[in-house]
Amino acid sequence: MLTDVQICNMALSEIGEKSIAALTEASENGRRCNQFYDHARKMVLAAHNWGFAKVRATLVEVSGETAEGWDYLYLYPPKCLMVRKVFNVTTIIDPRLQKHEIMLSPVTLQRAIATDDEDAYVEYTADVSDTTMFSVVFVQALVFTLASLLAPKLTGSDQKALTLLQMADREISRATANDAQENRNPPDAQSTYLDAR
Repeated sequence: MLTDVQICNMALSEIGEKSIAALTEASENGRRCNQFYDHARKMVLAAHNWGFAKVRATLVEVSGETAEGWDYLYLYPPKCLMVRKVFNVTTIIDPRLQKHEIMLSPVTLQRAIATDDEDAYVEYTADVSDTTMFSVVFVQALVFTLASLLAPKLTGSDQKALTLLQMADREISRATANDAQENRNPPDAQSTYLDAR
């Protein structure tokens, strides 16, 4: 499996720049990779509901607080980059009923999820930094995204950055198509997760 340094070197190669030995390297390429790698990784994670980063969990209600217009207020999951859906045993069957809002809790000002779902669950994309978990398509999208962020700083080429970002978008679209082929569970099959809780 690839390391974060290898991913950075793939991105540097895309823009014709020299490789680095470490993210802490004192070279300009090292400093720029250290500056942009983590941001690029989070951007690509948030852009798609990647299977390797998908988590389903029980939500924890915010104690003693409510949100105007909603019946329940839950804590935002730790290590969550993007909430994909909030549901319970009733709303999992019909996506039109899966309504929620991300907000700050009114008293403690902590990030929270407001919904009308009692005993709610959440599906979200986790902030996965372990490169051994990354799928091949994710790595490709990350390489192009990182290269698009590095290009203006290291080469001065905004056009190159735009081209690389378009290539990253293409990889993310490919991931969406791949996931559609790989994951074909009907809604009833998903509800077995809730039945087992």
